[in-house]
Amino acid sequence: MTLAPDLAAAAQRNTQRPSIEQIDYDISGLHATIEDQLGARGWYFDTTHLDAASTARKVLVEAPRRGTVTASRQG
Repeated sequence: MTLAPDLAAAAQRNTQRPSIEQIDYDISGLHATIEDQLGARGWYFDTTHLDAASTARKVLVEAPRRGTVTASRQG
């Protein structure tokens, strides 16, 4: 599972963290890479419009169905 708010929400949340927990760099490249490489894999969970409690509730409700791990066999 990848928690993936849009860039504006991520920036806003960053400003609400204690200063020692804030990041001080542009995450847009990382965000684009994660979306490009992981968007079709697993559970790419857009949390843009959810607070922490709502995110946790949704994870608990959907994890039994969406959190299934399968083994891939490569020959």
